[in-house]
Amino acid sequence: MDKVRTRVLAQICSERERITNRLVDALCAELPEYRALPRKSVVAATAIDFDTFIEFLEEGRSPRTRDAHKSLDVARKRARSGFPLAVFLDSFNVARREAVKVVEEVGQELRLRVADRRSIERLVSDWTGLLMVQTSRAFLELAGGEEGTDDHRRELIVSLLQRPLDAELQSRAALFGLHAGGLYRAFAARPAPNESIEDLAFAVMRTGSRGSVSALVAEVEGRLVGVVAQRPSVPNPGTLVGLGREATLSELTQSYAEACRVLNAATFAERAGVLALSDVPLESAMLDDPVRSQRLAERYVGVLQEDTDASTGRILDTVRLWLECNGSIPQVAESLRLHPNTVRYRLQAYEDRTGERLTSFRSRVGAWWGLTWASHEKDDHLRA
Repeated sequence: MDKVRTRVLAQICSERERITNRLVDALCAELPEYRALPRKSVVAATAIDFDTFIEFLEEGRSPRTRDAHKSLDVARKRARSGFPLAVFLDSFNVARREAVKVVEEVGQELRLRVADRRSIERLVSDWTGLLMVQTSRAFLELAGGEEGTDDHRRELIVSLLQRPLDAELQSRAALFGLHAGGLYRAFAARPAPNESIEDLAFAVMRTGSRGSVSALVAEVEGRLVGVVAQRPSVPNPGTLVGLGREATLSELTQSYAEACRVLNAATFAERAGVLALSDVPLESAMLDDPVRSQRLAERYVGVLQEDTDASTGRILDTVRLWLECNGSIPQVAESLRLHPNTVRYRLQAYEDRTGERLTSFRSRVGAWWGLTWASHEKDDHLRA
């Protein structure tokens, strides 16, 4: 554990009981429903939740799937309390605000840097996000039996993303907190190579939820798809999430179609992260018009691909890098460890064999498009 977290952890652990009671005081002050409960039971539940945050702080990490399983038992007790889900979601926002104040006070007392305080505040948000997701899940489990099952949730998500909204579908969506007048974003995602789809699902649910609206996710044909209330974030840099445009329930099919376009285009471009269509516009256009893209590849690359000369691959690689380097011959020469004249020779060879002049802006665009398409010709599944 780093020294900063060690100091903060020691301070918070030494004041665990006082901080727990402070959180309970804030809850009771803002929420009448909490004042109606025996204080002893509120303190006990809050202490269990706060211990989860202490565990995150001790290990310096965001919640994982196993943390979700541990917190679900307390969430199920909340679901059986008789209070609406919104009360508990509001309580987590109150707890988050109060916990952030505690972190700021501890930070000032220990003279922590702003960056260190912010990293701990992010753990506070992760902690309350976990509580929100699991409490929403517990309420769904309790809502009429089937409404909370994974199969029913998956069926609802697939219906929202793939067929027109009708009164029956709108009623089912309302059970999960989605309303006709709300704005949401559909998404399609794939986990990183070292990430399980379950961990990705939890990360999206935790960060894609907002207020009383929880993100809904399901695994469909090896992808994670669903609906989020806000742009999610993912901890793994190799994860790819394609986001559709913001939409009402009746427009989610269009949002989902866009999300799939983004996912395919980003996969084609070998990109990762949480991306929208504006992040991969050209690659998306390539996939939307494969016939024209193939024609460009034939025009700007095909002649060389038919050539059996061993130098062909080196020429194409040099042209591709030259385009990426904005036409800088010295930069290409340094990157490939070649003499600048060798780079010039290869560029001239490309022009001689294709009949295209790289001094033309149109030819440069065509060459980039054709080279990019040709390099992914084997990825036929992306063009389906």
